[in-house]
Formats: sequence, structure tokens, C-alpha cells
Amino acid sequence: MNQDFVTVIKKLIEEQGKEVLSNVAKLKALLADYTRGDYKKESRLLLQAIEAGVQKAIETADNLEICKKQQIRVLREEHFLAEEVAADLVDMLILVLKEQEKEKNICKDCKKELQEEWKTCPHCSSGVTRREADVIGSNLKNTKKRISLTPVPKKKKTKKIIIISLIIAIGLVLSFFYFYQYFYQFMPSFLKEVFPQRGHTSGTTSGHTRGVYSVSFSPDGRQVLSGSRDGIIKLWNVASGREIGTFTGHSSGVYSVSFSPDGRQVLSGFRVGRIKLWDVASGREIGTFTEHFSGVSGVYSVSFSPDGRQVLSGSRDGIIKLWNVASGTVIKTFTGHSSVTSVSFSPDGRHALSGSSDGTIKLWDVTSGREIRTFTGHTLGVYSVSFSPDGRQVLSGSIDKTIKLWDVTSGRVIRTFIGHTSSVTSISFSPDGRHALSGSIDKTIKFWNVASGTVIRTFTGHTLGVNSVSFSPDGRHALSGSSDGTIKLWDVASGREIRTFGEK
Repeated sequence: MNQDFVTVIKKLIEEQGKEVLSNVAKLKALLADYTRGDYKKESRLLLQAIEAGVQKAIETADNLEICKKQQIRVLREEHFLAEEVAADLVDMLILVLKEQEKEKNICKDCKKELQEEWKTCPHCSSGVTRREADVIGSNLKNTKKRISLTPVPKKKKTKKIIIISLIIAIGLVLSFFYFYQYFYQFMPSFLKEVFPQRGHTSGTTSGHTRGVYSVSFSPDGRQVLSGSRDGIIKLWNVASGREIGTFTGHSSGVYSVSFSPDGRQVLSGFRVGRIKLWDVASGREIGTFTEHFSGVSGVYSVSFSPDGRQVLSGSRDGIIKLWNVASGTVIKTFTGHSSVTSVSFSPDGRHALSGSSDGTIKLWDVTSGREIRTFTGHTLGVYSVSFSPDGRQVLSGSIDKTIKLWDVTSGRVIRTFIGHTSSVTSISFSPDGRHALSGSIDKTIKFWNVASGTVIRTFTGHTLGVNSVSFSPDGRHALSGSSDGTIKLWDVASGREIRTFGEK
């Protein structure tokens, strides 16, 4: 990537991020005047989450990697891009304006009722504040366009030209796909590899079409689960590497997947703030949990309790929720973070662990919902947290490129693991607690000695950042999911790649 291009992107994120923060401040003032009750509380939580996201985009602007290939795709994969934050702001503003329409228009100064068409109050000559909300909405939409990484097409002068152009474009696209599908069977093999059919990646028979965010082994180690930005969850046979099931029904990217302790159910968290529960045998959706505020797009992490009766979820709205699996109802809500990226139960199920983009890790009492302790030491956001098998230690991976080992009782750092050259996105303890796996945006997986904090070996093979890693139940194999759309199985002892799932 050209250095000048990177500089421009950094400048856009910083400048437009500050402008969005300014509009958020104005929006807070509007909420104070015009919204009440539960909606006001949800809106305030949303604004706090958006502020944190924009601030993180500004802080991490200097960490954008200079990549040689697929530059735009790499940039768009980042969770904290200002473009995505601005989009959420625009959507949220629309919700606020709609909510205001349900209420009487009250003068900010004299508190008397106003008519919809009045631009100034006839009682005290004050300007109607609702007009200010319209101005902010316009500013935010313009901000979204300016920081977009893709060019914004200029508007045509007449609606007629736009409609005709749209019809022609749709016709050309449909014609292309029709003839492409028909003539594909006659293409020579080398062209099929260069231009794979829609829904498949080159060299695969059934892989994901977009980046893989989360991977997980089944409790017996015979199956593998993967969740992707393409909105699909896939079930794989470990021995053959073949796809044996697909769970469809998500309207957006799947951020997190998890097997139940008995392996009979699957949990998934996805981009629009919902969680789904699935039956593994039939692939049927059992239920949907919808208490997270959907306007803040993204349940980043889900986890079953050791007995399988409860579920933890962490979301971009900064809230952790404890659910009853059987009823699908919320048992308890934990608050204290700005945006929750990772959650985990302790082995005995009595405590919960959470990592956040605010750079902290928190330990919670599951029964009371009380915060027991906050672990501080990372200089940037925390992407992943994990309990050791005995529950006495905790591992955390951060955007600051480090992994930290913590003592649960005291909350102090035991040691820091240094070796990755970019953000650490995922960490996992081995079943015996003696080793650890880590995945990073630097495209590598590292196998660590926990006692010494040294790297034993590094697994390489992914072409884009690694988003998720997991040990097999026997500790002999490692699993990784990447933004390149692949899932790989590794031999831990040798570091050899055994297979890529879905590959011929």
C-alpha cells in the first residue's frame, strides 16, 4: 500500500472521528430535552458505545498496517473503522428523530406546546430545537460519505436518468450471471481456478466466502464449528475436513460461535445484536435472544456455562448478559465496560470474565452480578480473555500486541508474552494449562510455554489476519480461523498444517 494513501486514511479517521464526537455531544443535549424513560437510557448507552468506538478509531489510527495485497479489504475488516461507527450514528439519529415525533413538540425555554410547522416559538420567540436535530442528521450523513473508503457517486441531475441507469445496470448484472453460470461448465480447468463460481473460494468445494471470525471444537473433538462474516455457520468433520452441516438464518456476520458442553446445541452471536441457539443434529434454530440493543450492531462473544444451563454474552453496547438457556430470558445484567469483546465462564461456573475495548478485564460474581476485580495493564483494547483449566489464572490478548498472564486472586500480572507484531485477536489455554495458543492480525498462530512465557513454535499459512484459535479437547491439535476465509487444522507437536477445511 502506498504510504501516502495510509497517511490520508489516518487523517480522515482522526479528523472525521473528532467531528462525529462533536455531533454526539450535541445529540446528548437533544436527548436530555426530548427523550424520557427506557428509550432515553438505551440511547445514552448507545452514545457511550459510539463515543468509545470513535475514540478507539482515532487512537488506533497509527496502527493501520501497510499491506502489499488486498489493502482495502484489510482496512474494512477492522472493527473500529470510523465508517462503520458513523453508519451506526446515522441509524441511531433516525431512531431518535422518530421517537421525538411520538412526543409533543415543546419549547426548550418556555416549555409550551408548539405546532409542527412553527420554526420559532410564538410565546417567547425561541428557535425550535427540533430543527437543530435535522441539521445534526445532515452533518452525520455527510460525515459518513466523507470517511467512506469507497467513492460516493455523484447524484444525477434528474430522476429519469437515475432510474434508466439503474435498470440497465441490473439487466447487465443479471445477464452476466446467467451466461456465466451457463458457460462455466465449458470453461477449461485453469479458468475455473481463476474465476471460481459464486459461493466458493478458489480451490475449495464448500468454504466460507468471507472472513472467518470464530472457530470451536466440539466436546468430543470430532467436529468443528465456524462462524463467518458471510452470515453462515458451518459444521465440519475433523477427520475428513468435509462440511457436514450449515446453519443459515443470520442476517449479518457471525462474530462468535460456541458448542454446549454436551455438544448437542450451538450458540452464535452476530452483528445486529442478537444471539441464536441451534440444534446440532437437525440444524434447526431453537430460539433467539434479543435483549441486547440492536442499534449497536454486534454481539462479539458468547459462552456456555459448564453445566450448559446458562449463557454469557458480551456486546458492543458495553453490556454483559447472563441468560437462562431453557427460557431464553435474561437472569442478570453486568455493566461497567464501554464495549465488550470477549466473555468466559470460570471452570466451576461461579465467576465470569470479560475483556473490553476500554483496555480492562473484569471479574464478576455470577450469582450476585457484583464486580469483584478489574485487571489493568494493557495499553489498548482487549480482544480475548480465557480462564486456565484450574481457574486460578487468566490470559488476555490485546491490540497492544501483547498477551498477559494474570493471577485471579490478586489481580496482578504474572508475566507478559511478547512475540506478535500486530494485535492479538484470540487466546486459548491448552487442556492441561501448561501451554497457550494465540492468533494475531500478523497472520500467525503462536504456541507458548505458559510457565516461561516463551514461544515454542509459530504456525504460518494464513494470508490475512487470524481472528480465532482453539485447542482440541486432547490438546494434540490446534484450530484457526482467518480473515482470508479459511479454517486450518494444525498438529501442535510439529507445527505442521494437517488440512484446510473444505479444500479439495
